[in-house]
Amino acid sequence: MMGEPGEEMEEEKELQEEQEEAEESKDDGKQPLKTFLPKDIEPGEELTPDMSAYEMLHTFRTRASCLSFDVLHDRLGSRTGYPVSAYLVAGTQAQQGKKNSLIVMKASNLNPPKPEDEEEKSDAEEDEDGEETGDKEVLKTAEIYHAGAVNRVRICPHVSDARTFVASWSDKARCTSGT
Repeated sequence: MMGEPGEEMEEEKELQEEQEEAEESKDDGKQPLKTFLPKDIEPGEELTPDMSAYEMLHTFRTRASCLSFDVLHDRLGSRTGYPVSAYLVAGTQAQQGKKNSLIVMKASNLNPPKPEDEEEKSDAEEDEDGEETGDKEVLKTAEIYHAGAVNRVRICPHVSDARTFVASWSDKARCTSGT
């Protein structure tokens, strides 16, 4: 079905405006944003995130890869300010099927990234024992055995009481659920 003639003209006009904006950004001397393609990686090159794109960015490791995760709502209400905490559930995909699990995680003491000059100062501000002063993020976990690799895990946000309902799908074509 074809759209109305006016709609087609509007779409053409929007496309032309986008092209003009792209041309103007070239004239500004700024590099236009470029989509990353994996084939652009040189041998030995390491990818690093552009920290200006993130309000917060943290990395945590689990004992096996987790290709699916979801965020647990904590019911503590709206909060502003830092540090913050996040509750997550993830499913592992271990090489040995009997070592798979659902991992319930609490990531706490999460702060926005520090500017590089502040980061250097904080490295110098370690305790005499060599311990950090307590601004490091913390990850606490609890594991629940799962039969097979977890292909997908989801939280049901519609439960009204204090319980949380979680469902997972495994490589054994089974759906498992629980609270």
